[in-house]
Amino acid sequence: MELKNKEIAQMLNISQAAVSLALNNKPGVSPATRQRVFALRRSHQKKPDAGAGIEARKGVIVLLTYKRHGMIVGNTPFLVSLTETVHRYATQEAYEVNISYYTKGQPVSLLLSQLGESRVAGVILLGTEMQEDDLQLFEQVQKPMVIMDTIFPCHDVDTVTMDNVSGIQQSMRVLFDMGHRSIGFIGSAVATGNFTQRYYGYRQALDFLKLPYVPEWTYLVNPSAYEARRDVLQLLEAASSMPTAFVAGNDVIAMGAMQAFASKGYRVPEDISLIGFDDLSTSRYLTPPLSSVSLNTLGIGKRTVQRLVEKIEEPSAAKYSLQQLVGVELMKRESVLHRLRGGKNTI
Repeated sequence: MELKNKEIAQMLNISQAAVSLALNNKPGVSPATRQRVFALRRSHQKKPDAGAGIEARKGVIVLLTYKRHGMIVGNTPFLVSLTETVHRYATQEAYEVNISYYTKGQPVSLLLSQLGESRVAGVILLGTEMQEDDLQLFEQVQKPMVIMDTIFPCHDVDTVTMDNVSGIQQSMRVLFDMGHRSIGFIGSAVATGNFTQRYYGYRQALDFLKLPYVPEWTYLVNPSAYEARRDVLQLLEAASSMPTAFVAGNDVIAMGAMQAFASKGYRVPEDISLIGFDDLSTSRYLTPPLSSVSLNTLGIGKRTVQRLVEKIEEPSAAKYSLQQLVGVELMKRESVLHRLRGGKNTI
């Protein structure tokens, strides 16, 4: 049931005049009050029945997956879960969701024509593979837009992604507290915003923990399990020294590294402790089960939809950008051991 202005005023303990000013986007009320008014009204608006026609909805949100090269974006559990979450929350807000894809190099005119349709209310851009130079393309989109699963710190755009830096720093802190003083990083040779942020987290953690940065202990490998195994093997053959632990850019890379370590006679965790990122369901069934950073997919999808709806329905919200980081949690399993003086590991 949609609330009347009088009811909104009573529930928020403000005047009816303030409610009217907020709903009509007129000056005279604070941004916080305006946001509270819109949020309360949205929460009481009648949602379309599951079987209702498209005309009952407010419009279409396009969930657009951008493929720069297709090496990272795929039918992964994380991306499937993100899609489902976006659909759930957009439906609750009375928007239809259309799934679309755009590959770098395709005609831009077709993309802009699709996104420019009158029924399209806004765009959620899955920017996992995006780089800074890709932003120029999407600056041409004349609809409210939020970019999901990456971050552009130096640009005035709305983004929502996981807190990559915190995830790596949590991993580094745990390894440090377990006695490790030589920690390496296995990252992706294919650059993405998330991988870059994870490397930043590694370098920042080294500085904070007053640990040395040893270039030889930073491995950049291809981000598939097979290629990661091959690349890590080659790096191990050329290595003159080894750290006691590694943090990896994601679980797929960590899995390839585990296989490479085993091929060279290194045991995880007895010889090398290892922590991944993404917490794939398969990670807990490895031998040993892989410690990994767990993502809040629900939080990322929900925050993305909320911000886009805010930009669509509250014109004043589009005057500023938000870059939101959703917290992560380290899941500690048997792939890490305490390191004692003298080099011996112990549980």
